[in-house]
Amino acid sequence: MRHLTKLTLALLVAASTSYGAFVGRTLTTTLDIDNPGRDFGDFTLPLNGYTDYTITFTLTDEDGAYVNATNSFGLFKASKINPVTGSNTAYITKNAGDITVTESNMTFTIGRSNVPPDGTYLAELMWASTASSNALRSIGRGKVRAEESLFDDVDGSWTFP
Repeated sequence: MRHLTKLTLALLVAASTSYGAFVGRTLTTTLDIDNPGRDFGDFTLPLNGYTDYTITFTLTDEDGAYVNATNSFGLFKASKINPVTGSNTAYITKNAGDITVTESNMTFTIGRSNVPPDGTYLAELMWASTASSNALRSIGRGKVRAEESLFDDVDGSWTFP
């Protein structure tokens, strides 16, 4: 039994070092910042529980040329509006310090514990010239679709027959 345990540990170590570091899911989308949509159709981010995400928005102009956003800041919010009360609840908020801006990319992460409950959320990406600027510009409006993970299920357990 000892040898089996040692062999199993050795195989696990070998497999983890040969495969490399674990990486969550990466989502990349390109935005035409000259023509942000009014109907929240510029992008769709499919998320599911228990997955870590890195999300990158690549900025282009209406001609498809990359837009250099270096030395500026991005803001991101995904919200759901209550149809009865009309109140707006933010489920994902990324401020200037949460978003890395390099050349034409704005990148941020959403940890698996911050994926919102199942449902569709309206989302918007804003561009600011400074971290505390009141001068903002909407550069993309879309949807976040959160779907259930089987690991979210806490209503019981299955016993092998």
